[in-house]
Amino acid sequence: MGHRKIAFIHGEATDVTIKRVAGFHRECAKLGLEVPPEYLLEANYHDPDTAEKALAKLGNLPEAKIPTCVLFPDDLSAVSIYVSSQTMHRPYVSELSIAGYDGIELTRVSRPALTTYCQDSEMIGALAASNLIERIEHPETFVPTQIVVKGHLQEGGTIKALAV
Repeated sequence: MGHRKIAFIHGEATDVTIKRVAGFHRECAKLGLEVPPEYLLEANYHDPDTAEKALAKLGNLPEAKIPTCVLFPDDLSAVSIYVSSQTMHRPYVSELSIAGYDGIELTRVSRPALTTYCQDSEMIGALAASNLIERIEHPETFVPTQIVVKGHLQEGGTIKALAV
């Protein structure tokens, strides 16, 4: 959509977060996008208040450095920030493009629908249950492995196209 200044407010330091941040850096590098250190901020997962505080730091950057798009650690935070930006006039936030991560039902019923990366929660749950059963039934032979479950992008109306 033409964005070159993309910030990532990620969750607290966990293995999942480390992988998400690495993926963010990898994809930005493929697109030739610079990721200044101030574009990476931590917030607690599913906590709109800490996401809001991180977003305020981005809004306090010099005007030329303010990002045009912000990725949030989860859909709850992204929807909360988006709704509050529309109901309380906050020029910086209401001009931002916003995306979330999870694919919760709320993202599809909010207007506009949130742009988000949808996890395949059912597949993740099924694989976790299968691994747990295997570990319980065969503890002497069980070896944990990393499994990658693909998701998909849900395009919504919260990412604005920029003139290129």
